[in-house]
Amino acid sequence: MAVDILWKDRCVLATYRGEVTHDNIVESYRRIEGDHRFHELHFSIIDLTELSPAVMHEHLLEEIAAENWAASATNRRLNTAVVALHPEIVEAINRYQSLMPVPRHIPDVRVCGSVDEARAAFGVGIGFTP
Repeated sequence: MAVDILWKDRCVLATYRGEVTHDNIVESYRRIEGDHRFHELHFSIIDLTELSPAVMHEHLLEEIAAENWAASATNRRLNTAVVALHPEIVEAINRYQSLMPVPRHIPDVRVCGSVDEARAAFGVGIGFTP
């Protein structure tokens, strides 16, 4: 798996490519949420347009939801958009949201068809050029 993580101001863009394992995805989230800049983030864009949909198992979604929930308790400003086109990945995003523990600290993830659409959804010029 390849994941490129680009930080700019109070935003992060993570682009995932190819085949990934459960451990690859969990490790990449820990890289973002464990970074000192995470607590200052206002926006995150997760680009999954080049990710294989074969890895979206329920136990992975549960683990990501639990870790994201815990991390979001320290940053309640965070808004996230996921860029996804494949129907299986969009369905996995919906399942992920249903697995997020209550109370919710952050808004629902926005599903977008492109990075530009995600940037526009936040109403800011994030300045990323993937």
